[in-house]
Amino acid sequence: MILKHKLQLEILQNLLYAKELRYSELKEDSIDPSQFVFHIDRLIQNSLIKKTENGYSLTKKGMEIANRMDLGDTQIHYQAKLSVILCCVRGTKNDQEYLLYTRKKNPFYSFQGFPTGKVKYGETIISAAQRELYEETKLSGNPELFAIRHSTIRSLNNQLLEDKIFYACLFSNPTGILKTNNEGDFCWVRKEEVTKYLVKPVQEIPELLTALENYEGTLTFKEDTYKTAIF
Repeated sequence: MILKHKLQLEILQNLLYAKELRYSELKEDSIDPSQFVFHIDRLIQNSLIKKTENGYSLTKKGMEIANRMDLGDTQIHYQAKLSVILCCVRGTKNDQEYLLYTRKKNPFYSFQGFPTGKVKYGETIISAAQRELYEETKLSGNPELFAIRHSTIRSLNNQLLEDKIFYACLFSNPTGILKTNNEGDFCWVRKEEVTKYLVKPVQEIPELLTALENYEGTLTFKEDTYKTAIF
């Protein structure tokens, strides 16, 4: 749900700084009463505010939305999406294979890299990685967080398209029988053949492969901006 009307945003913002407010405290004298009531009713219908004995207050949903704004803001601030990167490695140190993924949905159709998945609201990073790995591949394992990457993706004219925080998790020798799905193809690739296999890699993959190869127990963090003509 996107709130586009300035008055609705102002009502939410005012209620964020009060336990509850009366109608007269919310409505400015310059605002047409019928217009104000319309927007109040719309916020109630969307379960963002509720009528109380003495006025109006935010619902839990309304608090979550309003909390994205600072005083005086005229729009809701969107936050970076949280995702896990599933880096599965099997074999011994001198004979390793990586589980790589070829994407079969837009955007970035046919691009290759490690599989990723969304972190659900209220979910831990480790739980999200385990859930996504099983849902995507039917494999199981104990993930180890080895890298955090903040990536912004912009168009060629510098418009912000995506803002994501990735938690890269290492699964050493996951168990189960690998199964593919409609969203992409999975393949175990020998470590020394990875570069040859990745004919259309996502932009982040070279740096992430280096981080994975050099990982010795220390978590790393990096931020990067990439430009694309895909969108």
